[in-house]
Amino acid sequence: MVTKCIFGGIYNWLSDNSNSKVESYPFPLKENSIVSNLIDPSTLRWNEDTIKSMFNHRDVDLIMMISLPSHYVLDKITWDSEEDGLSVKSCYSLQDSVRSIVIKARMYYSYSKEATAEDIVPAALNNINTKFIVLDKGRVDAQQKTCLALVADETAAVHFQMWGDECDQFEPGDIITLSSGIFSYNRNALVLRAGKRGKAEKVGEFTMAFLETPNMSEIRWVPDPNNSKIYVQDAVISPYSRIFPPTR
Repeated sequence: MVTKCIFGGIYNWLSDNSNSKVESYPFPLKENSIVSNLIDPSTLRWNEDTIKSMFNHRDVDLIMMISLPSHYVLDKITWDSEEDGLSVKSCYSLQDSVRSIVIKARMYYSYSKEATAEDIVPAALNNINTKFIVLDKGRVDAQQKTCLALVADETAAVHFQMWGDECDQFEPGDIITLSSGIFSYNRNALVLRAGKRGKAEKVGEFTMAFLETPNMSEIRWVPDPNNSKIYVQDAVISPYSRIFPPTR
Protein backbone atom coordinates (compact mmCIF):
# COMPACT_ATOMS: atom_id res chain seq x y z
CA MET A 1 0.00 0.00 0.00
CA VAL A 2 1.45 3.35 -1.03
CA THR A 3 0.73 5.12 2.27
CA LYS A 4 2.96 2.69 4.17
CA CYS A 5 5.76 2.49 1.62
CA ILE A 6 9.24 3.62 2.69
CA PHE A 7 10.30 6.23 0.18
CA GLY A 8 13.55 7.58 -1.15
CA GLY A 9 15.84 7.71 -4.16
CA ILE A 10 16.24 3.92 -4.32
CA TYR A 11 12.54 2.99 -4.13
CA ASN A 12 10.06 2.74 -7.01
CA TRP A 13 6.76 4.31 -5.97
CA LEU A 14 5.97 7.12 -8.43
CA SER A 15 3.87 6.72 -11.59
CA ASP A 16 6.57 7.40 -14.18
CA ASN A 17 7.54 4.65 -16.64
CA SER A 18 10.91 6.24 -17.37
CA ASN A 19 11.85 6.73 -13.69
CA SER A 20 9.55 5.81 -10.82
CA LYS A 21 11.96 7.07 -8.15
CA VAL A 22 12.14 10.43 -6.39
CA GLU A 23 14.57 12.78 -8.17
CA SER A 24 14.68 15.61 -5.61
CA TYR A 25 18.30 16.09 -4.48
CA PRO A 26 19.60 16.16 -1.85
CA PHE A 27 16.82 13.97 -0.52
CA PRO A 28 14.69 16.04 1.92
CA LEU A 29 13.94 13.52 4.66
CA LYS A 30 15.86 11.09 6.79
CA GLU A 31 16.33 7.40 6.12
CA ASN A 32 13.27 5.16 6.66
CA SER A 33 10.74 7.98 6.23
CA ILE A 34 7.39 6.70 4.97
CA VAL A 35 4.90 8.10 2.49
CA SER A 36 2.19 8.48 5.15
CA ASN A 37 4.28 11.28 6.66
CA LEU A 38 3.19 13.35 3.65
CA ILE A 39 -0.52 12.81 4.29
CA ASP A 40 -2.75 14.98 6.47
CA PRO A 41 -4.21 12.50 9.00
CA SER A 42 -7.31 14.64 9.55
CA THR A 43 -8.36 14.72 5.88
CA LEU A 44 -6.53 11.64 4.50
CA ARG A 45 -5.30 13.81 1.64
CA TRP A 46 -1.84 14.80 0.52
CA ASN A 47 -0.37 17.69 2.51
CA GLU A 48 0.34 19.80 -0.56
CA ASP A 49 2.20 22.60 1.24
CA THR A 50 4.58 20.13 2.88
CA ILE A 51 5.21 18.27 -0.37
CA LYS A 52 5.88 21.47 -2.34
CA SER A 53 8.37 22.62 0.30
CA MET A 54 10.37 19.40 0.08
CA PHE A 55 10.32 18.09 -3.50
CA ASN A 56 11.04 19.45 -6.96
CA HIS A 57 8.21 20.24 -9.40
CA ARG A 58 8.39 16.90 -11.18
CA ASP A 59 8.14 14.90 -7.95
CA VAL A 60 5.34 17.13 -6.61
CA ASP A 61 3.20 16.55 -9.69
CA LEU A 62 3.69 12.77 -9.59
CA ILE A 63 2.98 12.51 -5.87
CA MET A 64 -0.18 14.61 -6.09
CA MET A 65 -1.45 12.36 -8.90
CA ILE A 66 -1.48 9.29 -6.63
CA SER A 67 -4.98 8.44 -5.42
CA LEU A 68 -5.46 7.90 -1.71
CA PRO A 69 -8.03 5.70 0.04
CA SER A 70 -10.95 7.43 1.71
CA HIS A 71 -10.41 5.47 4.93
CA TYR A 72 -7.57 3.73 6.74
CA VAL A 73 -6.81 0.17 5.67
CA LEU A 74 -5.03 -2.16 8.09
CA ASP A 75 -1.82 -3.77 6.91
CA LYS A 76 -1.72 -7.54 6.52
CA ILE A 77 1.04 -10.08 6.05
CA THR A 78 1.14 -11.75 2.63
CA TRP A 79 3.55 -14.06 0.84
CA ASP A 80 3.08 -14.69 -2.87
CA SER A 81 6.60 -15.70 -3.87
CA GLU A 82 5.91 -19.44 -3.60
CA GLU A 83 2.83 -21.55 -4.25
CA ASP A 84 3.68 -23.89 -1.36
CA GLY A 85 4.05 -21.13 1.19
CA LEU A 86 7.02 -19.69 3.05
CA SER A 87 10.17 -21.84 3.17
CA VAL A 88 13.49 -21.58 5.02
CA LYS A 89 15.26 -20.95 1.71
CA SER A 90 12.91 -18.06 1.01
CA CYS A 91 13.68 -16.54 4.41
CA TYR A 92 17.40 -16.53 3.69
CA SER A 93 16.80 -15.02 0.28
CA LEU A 94 14.54 -12.35 1.79
CA GLN A 95 17.13 -11.59 4.46
CA ASP A 96 19.82 -11.00 1.83
CA SER A 97 17.48 -8.77 -0.16
CA VAL A 98 16.57 -6.64 2.84
CA ARG A 99 20.22 -6.35 3.88
CA SER A 100 21.13 -5.15 0.40
CA ILE A 101 18.37 -2.53 0.46
CA VAL A 102 19.47 -1.25 3.89
CA ILE A 103 23.09 -0.92 2.75
CA LYS A 104 22.05 0.92 -0.40
CA ALA A 105 19.79 3.23 1.63
CA ARG A 106 22.61 4.10 4.01
CA MET A 107 24.94 4.82 1.08
CA TYR A 108 22.29 6.96 -0.62
CA TYR A 109 21.46 9.06 2.41
CA SER A 110 25.07 9.51 3.49
CA TYR A 111 26.12 10.65 0.01
CA SER A 112 23.07 12.75 -0.81
CA LYS A 113 24.09 14.79 2.24
CA GLU A 114 27.67 15.95 2.89
CA ALA A 115 29.59 12.80 3.72
CA THR A 116 32.64 12.60 5.96
CA ALA A 117 35.83 10.94 4.78
CA GLU A 118 35.26 7.88 6.95
CA ASP A 119 31.86 7.33 5.27
CA ILE A 120 33.11 6.88 1.72
CA VAL A 121 33.09 3.45 0.11
CA PRO A 122 34.48 2.38 -3.28
CA ALA A 123 31.78 2.50 -5.96
CA ALA A 124 31.44 3.14 -9.68
CA LEU A 125 29.17 6.11 -9.06
CA ASN A 126 29.67 9.86 -8.88
CA ASN A 127 27.69 10.25 -5.66
CA ILE A 128 30.08 11.67 -3.06
CA ASN A 129 29.60 15.16 -1.66
CA THR A 130 32.17 16.12 0.94
CA LYS A 131 34.57 18.79 2.20
CA PHE A 132 38.24 18.43 3.11
CA ILE A 133 41.55 20.24 3.51
CA VAL A 134 44.60 19.58 1.32
CA LEU A 135 47.50 18.44 3.53
CA ASP A 136 50.14 17.58 0.94
CA LYS A 137 50.50 17.50 -2.81
CA GLY A 138 52.73 15.46 -5.09
CA ARG A 139 54.41 16.54 -8.29
CA VAL A 140 52.38 17.07 -11.44
CA ASP A 141 52.60 14.43 -14.15
CA ALA A 142 52.97 16.74 -17.13
CA GLN A 143 52.14 14.03 -19.63
CA GLN A 144 48.93 12.89 -17.93
CA LYS A 145 48.26 16.30 -16.36
CA THR A 146 47.44 14.69 -13.03
CA CYS A 147 48.78 14.87 -9.50
CA LEU A 148 48.02 13.12 -6.25
CA ALA A 149 47.26 14.87 -2.97
CA LEU A 150 46.63 13.89 0.63
CA VAL A 151 43.37 15.36 1.92
CA ALA A 152 41.48 14.93 5.18
CA ASP A 153 38.63 16.05 7.38
CA GLU A 154 37.93 15.58 11.08
CA THR A 155 37.23 11.84 10.65
CA ALA A 156 39.82 10.42 8.21
CA ALA A 157 42.19 11.03 5.33
CA VAL A 158 42.17 9.86 1.72
CA HIS A 159 44.22 10.22 -1.46
CA PHE A 160 42.69 12.75 -3.84
CA GLN A 161 43.58 12.77 -7.52
CA MET A 162 43.69 16.16 -9.19
CA TRP A 163 43.32 16.42 -12.93
CA GLY A 164 43.84 19.20 -15.46
CA ASP A 165 43.42 22.71 -14.04
CA GLU A 166 42.90 21.29 -10.54
CA CYS A 167 46.65 20.63 -10.37
CA ASP A 168 47.29 24.38 -10.62
CA GLN A 169 44.28 25.59 -8.65
CA PHE A 170 44.69 23.68 -5.38
CA GLU A 171 47.59 23.83 -2.92
CA PRO A 172 48.25 22.51 0.61
CA GLY A 173 46.10 24.43 3.10
CA ASP A 174 43.19 24.89 0.71
CA ILE A 175 39.75 23.79 1.88
CA ILE A 176 37.80 22.15 -0.95
CA THR A 177 34.21 21.05 -1.44
CA LEU A 178 33.69 18.08 -3.72
CA SER A 179 30.34 17.60 -5.45
CA SER A 180 29.36 14.35 -7.18
CA GLY A 181 32.80 12.87 -6.64
CA ILE A 182 33.83 9.24 -7.07
CA PHE A 183 35.97 6.93 -4.91
CA SER A 184 37.31 4.11 -7.06
CA TYR A 185 40.43 2.44 -8.44
CA ASN A 186 42.50 4.29 -11.00
CA ARG A 187 45.62 2.50 -12.25
CA ASN A 188 45.43 0.11 -9.27
CA ALA A 189 45.31 3.02 -6.81
CA LEU A 190 42.20 3.75 -4.76
CA VAL A 191 41.58 7.49 -5.00
CA LEU A 192 38.88 10.07 -4.47
CA ARG A 193 38.40 12.39 -7.44
CA ALA A 194 35.91 14.66 -9.15
CA GLY A 195 35.94 12.70 -12.41
CA LYS A 196 34.15 13.97 -15.50
CA ARG A 197 30.83 14.47 -13.74
CA GLY A 198 31.97 15.94 -10.44
CA LYS A 199 33.28 19.32 -9.37
CA ALA A 200 35.94 20.42 -6.88
CA GLU A 201 35.93 24.00 -5.63
CA LYS A 202 38.06 25.95 -3.17
CA VAL A 203 35.99 27.46 -0.34
CA GLY A 204 38.60 28.52 2.21
CA GLU A 205 42.08 28.09 3.67
CA PHE A 206 43.73 26.50 6.72
CA THR A 207 40.97 26.65 9.35
CA MET A 208 39.75 23.06 9.40
CA ALA A 209 40.31 20.23 11.88
CA PHE A 210 41.58 16.97 10.41
CA LEU A 211 42.90 13.48 11.11
CA GLU A 212 45.57 11.70 9.06
CA THR A 213 44.42 8.27 10.17
CA PRO A 214 42.66 6.16 9.14
CA ASN A 215 43.45 6.68 5.46
CA MET A 216 40.57 5.33 3.38
CA SER A 217 42.88 4.72 0.41
CA GLU A 218 45.09 2.49 2.58
CA ILE A 219 42.31 0.02 3.36
CA ARG A 220 41.78 -3.22 1.48
CA TRP A 221 38.20 -3.43 0.29
CA VAL A 222 36.45 -6.59 -0.86
CA PRO A 223 33.01 -7.29 -2.34
CA ASP A 224 30.30 -7.96 0.22
CA PRO A 225 29.70 -11.76 0.19
CA ASN A 226 25.96 -11.09 0.11
CA ASN A 227 26.10 -8.43 -2.61
CA SER A 228 29.09 -8.27 -4.96
CA LYS A 229 28.16 -4.73 -6.06
CA ILE A 230 28.91 -3.35 -2.59
CA TYR A 231 32.39 -3.17 -1.02
CA VAL A 232 33.24 -3.64 2.64
CA GLN A 233 36.47 -3.16 4.61
CA ASP A 234 38.64 -6.29 4.80
CA ALA A 235 41.92 -5.09 6.34
CA VAL A 236 44.00 -1.98 7.05
CA ILE A 237 47.05 -1.90 4.78
CA SER A 238 48.54 1.10 6.58
CA PRO A 239 47.04 3.46 9.20
CA TYR A 240 48.71 6.42 7.48
CA SER A 241 49.40 7.31 3.86
CA ARG A 242 52.43 5.46 2.52
CA ILE A 243 52.79 8.08 -0.22
CA PHE A 244 52.61 11.06 2.14
CA PRO A 245 53.91 9.69 5.47
CA PRO A 246 53.43 11.90 8.54
CA THR A 247 56.45 14.01 9.42
CA ARG A 248 55.98 13.82 13.19
